[in-house]
Order: sequence, then structure tokens, then C-alpha cells
Amino acid sequence: MICSCGAETTRGTVIFGVKGEIAVQHCKVCRPELYEGPRRDPSDMKIWIGPEYMPNRYVKTSDADGPIYMATDELQQDTLDAVSKKPEEALRSEQLEQELADKKRATRRTAPMSEDEMRRAVTQAKQIAKAIEEYHATIQ
Repeated sequence: MICSCGAETTRGTVIFGVKGEIAVQHCKVCRPELYEGPRRDPSDMKIWIGPEYMPNRYVKTSDADGPIYMATDELQQDTLDAVSKKPEEALRSEQLEQELADKKRATRRTAPMSEDEMRRAVTQAKQIAKAIEEYHATIQ
């Protein structure tokens, strides 16, 4: 992608306006603060773990062998809390998830939207797009 700043990059964001024109365009060269930290591409089969997944929950130190990542006290406590859950709490949590899944299956839409529903959805989408466009106009 070639950004509006002129940089050729593999990572960027393009936001289109209501009429299909490019409203905002930026990349990791002109707005690096928006692209910090790890991300996962669909083609990237790497699994992000530990300090790659939650870098703010680890403290990095080094020794002769290289970097060492130590979990913060907060992460250690969260992990201990998750592991030490009482079986009844875990069972209640599973039951709640099952109830919610059953409710979703029972109430999900199986028929296409009616003309009136479609009209309301398009109207709402236009209102949201207008609000986004107005917001971006104020930050530029």
C-alpha cells in the first residue's frame, strides 16, 4: 500500500467517507503510535504467548544467556485466582455459558431481513457513518 504520506508499507488504515471517498489514510510510518505492539496476521501461524501477548504484564531483565521475562505480581495473582477457583464456581460458569448459548440458538435469526428492517438498518448505518465522518473532520 502507498500511504498518503508517500511511504510504501504493508500496514495501513484507510477509512472511507459516506460517498466512497478516502476520508482518512495513515500508515505505520506517519502514525507509528497506532501500530505499536504485536499483531496477528491471518497468514501468520505464530501463536503469541507470554510477553509477546501481554507485554505490559511482564518485566524484562537480562543475563548472560539473553533476555528473561518475569511475570508481574498482578499477573501471578490473576493466574493463581484462575487456577484456584472452586469447582462449584467453575461449574456455575460453565452452566451460565451453556444457558447463554442455548438462548442464542433459540432466538437467533433464521429468516432474511424484511424490507422495513433493511430500511431501518441502512438508515442507522448512514447515521453512524455521518457521525464518524464528522468526528474525523474535527480531528484533522
